[in-house]
Amino acid sequence: MEKQKIYMVQLDWSNDDDQGILTYLYDTKEKARQKFFEIIQEDMTSSDLWSKDAFDENGNLNEEDYELETNIDDENAIELYWELKCNGNFYLHDFLELRIMEVQ
Repeated sequence: MEKQKIYMVQLDWSNDDDQGILTYLYDTKEKARQKFFEIIQEDMTSSDLWSKDAFDENGNLNEEDYELETNIDDENAIELYWELKCNGNFYLHDFLELRIMEVQ
């Protein structure tokens, strides 16, 4: 019997004032991917978030002050991750991942 799969999008975030983990569960990979990329877009553009300062108006990373590790351009990736960190402030980070889980 094939096990049911669920798709988890999880954002582990931190700033100078607060931190938290947001978890979203989906029944299809397409829904999870959509949420995953919505979170990235919000990180890059929302005036309310520290992370928007890591990118210029064209979406390019300010590599002097920030570090981004990701596999979103890997067409063969089964699970996705996007990790943004500030080089000068350990508290500023967003770790985002899309994972496939099996229900037991």
